[in-house]
Amino acid sequence: MKIWEILLIVFCVAVVAGVIAAKVIAKKKGKPSCDCGCGGCSGCSACQKAKEDQNRK
Repeated sequence: MKIWEILLIVFCVAVVAGVIAAKVIAKKKGKPSCDCGCGGCSGCSACQKAKEDQNRK
C-alpha cells in the first residue's frame, strides 16, 4: 500500500467515527435521531411518545 491509500483509509475511519460520536452525543442530549422535526416523519408517533415519557420524569 502506498502512503496516500493509508491516509485515505484513516480519513474515512475518522469520518465514520465522527458521525457515530455525533449521533451518540445527540442521543444522550435527548435529541431525535433525524434532527428534522416531526413534520413528515413516518415515525412521528414514536418520537412523540418518547418525548412525553421524558417529560414525565
